[in-house]
Amino acid sequence: MTKSFHAPRWLVAAAAFCGLASAARATDVKIDNYSNGPVYVAQADNRGPQISHGWVQIRPNESQSFSAPDDVELYLRVQDRNGREITFSNYRTFLNFPAHAARFAVNAEPDDLNVWVLKYGNDLEFSRNIKKGDELPRGWSNRAFFAVGVGSHKLEIKP
Repeated sequence: MTKSFHAPRWLVAAAAFCGLASAARATDVKIDNYSNGPVYVAQADNRGPQISHGWVQIRPNESQSFSAPDDVELYLRVQDRNGREITFSNYRTFLNFPAHAARFAVNAEPDDLNVWVLKYGNDLEFSRNIKKGDELPRGWSNRAFFAVGVGSHKLEIKP
């Protein structure tokens, strides 16, 4: 005769809660634009199938939040309407990611992470595949994105 073990309900509930809490951990960034003009933000992930995407416009005196799971290592690029980079003194680690002047998205192919799908246009209607590390096509460039780090962050853009 075998005796089976049944965990108490409170133990099962506690284990489920801890599992959900660790899976839900995310990096969150709130950007407040107190400048006199709009700023534009692109987001990049250092790990995972989504490489980079943008642009989100933040008008003067407005805010926007960005988030990603901690394990993808969130990077952001903030720039003014002329494409000039806006940096923050507490964020000094940078990596280059592909970006386009228009709305864009760069993703790795699900079946081959060495192939990147570059999409751009108002509805991301234009698409091109390249091998990771190959020269970017016309209109694309590698731009510096800063590492955010884990946890919650608040960034302010002032005049």
